[in-house]
Amino acid sequence: MIVQSGGPTAVINSTAYGCIKEFMAFNGTATVYAGLYGVQGILKGKIRNISSLPPGRVEFLPCYF
Repeated sequence: MIVQSGGPTAVINSTAYGCIKEFMAFNGTATVYAGLYGVQGILKGKIRNISSLPPGRVEFLPCYF
C-alpha cells in the first residue's frame, strides 16, 4: 500500500501514478486498491479495487472515482 497525503499536487499525482502503473505491470496477479481522497478515504473505508481497470485507464484515475 502506498499512502500519500497533503492534497493533490503534480508531484503526488505523478508518484502515485508511476507506482500504481509499475506495480500493475510487474505483478498482474496482485490486487491494487486506492483510497478516495488519500488517507481520509482509507480511514473512512472509501477504498476501491483498481486492479480491474482496463489498460490506459490509470491515467484517468481522478475521473474513475
